[in-house]
Amino acid sequence: MASESVTLFLLCTVVMMIMKIVISFTKRKNYNFPPGPTPLPIIGNVHLLDIRRQDLTLMELAKKYGPVFTFHFGHLKTVVLVGYEANKEALVAANYDFGHRGPIPISDDFQQNHGN
Repeated sequence: MASESVTLFLLCTVVMMIMKIVISFTKRKNYNFPPGPTPLPIIGNVHLLDIRRQDLTLMELAKKYGPVFTFHFGHLKTVVLVGYEANKEALVAANYDFGHRGPIPISDDFQQNHGN
């Protein structure tokens, strides 16, 4: 009986330490991103999305976090811009920050790294 309670205590301690490390690692990397919902460790904010109407889900989040917020698709951080003014400011006024796009895997497959 005593060994089971010690094992359970050690297991709970290890799980809490892992959660603390994951939370501190996630918060440390968010200093340059706009506010957004707190992500879960592996799936991010995907649990908040209505798969059939993703646009409505993001609009509801914009009411809470503002027209520019961070959304986590798993480990991938995405900055969401909602509304004309937010898009105009990002594309015109801050075009240097928002003008670059990440790699697109299907495009890389077609080009086979030619033309980059």
